[in-house]
Amino acid sequence: MHPAHVLLRTTWLIRCQSPKPRRDLSGSFTDISHATVTNSSADCSYTVGIASYQEMEGLPKTDQIHDWNSVTVFPGDTVHMEVTIPD
Repeated sequence: MHPAHVLLRTTWLIRCQSPKPRRDLSGSFTDISHATVTNSSADCSYTVGIASYQEMEGLPKTDQIHDWNSVTVFPGDTVHMEVTIPD
């Protein structure tokens, strides 16, 4: 079993003048299935996500998505996300 992986997908509002997700977003796992992401931008919102994968035994590079969660993090906000981990 692989631990959950953070996936970042970015979108922004029309008023966002200079989207820079690598600058604006920071985050970490609080444990194997929970993550926190903070948006330090003053005007950009981003969609962020977390996912867990099921490792398929004997088949290299064929992991299957088990669970996912995505949410919009608005300027100055922090979001908490959770996924289930496969057995």
